[in-house]
Amino acid sequence: MSSIEKLLAAAAIAALSSRASVARADGPERAGRPPLAAAGATIFSLAYIASAVYAADGYSAVDATESDRARLFIPWGGPIAMLWKHPTAIEAGMYIADSVVQLGGAAMFVAGLIPTSDAWKYERSSIVVAPIVSPHTAGAFVGGTF
Repeated sequence: MSSIEKLLAAAAIAALSSRASVARADGPERAGRPPLAAAGATIFSLAYIASAVYAADGYSAVDATESDRARLFIPWGGPIAMLWKHPTAIEAGMYIADSVVQLGGAAMFVAGLIPTSDAWKYERSSIVVAPIVSPHTAGAFVGGTF
């Protein structure tokens, strides 16, 4: 048996005896979804800025130290806390909508930061068999990844 035949036989045995393995995924982990994070940050910021501007407008002109809308400076919970001040139906609807939009924007931002691919993945072994034909010899090439 020639050295090429021995090498081919060893490659065939190694390829056939391989098993599927669990290995670390090649390359860097895929980051989150930046467009979703950017949209969430924008939505939250716009809703919070609108709430903060409305809260800042509530200061009295006399001493400018007290505001009946100061709770709106608190993200998410401030608009809900304003419901205890007995607002009108329109104000109550606006406070609830403001809180929901702020929470939705923050949730979108967090969801956009979470990586979307697993750090570990299941990799299967693959075997390649190719014929070898020349004027002086014939056979097969067996190769694979493990």
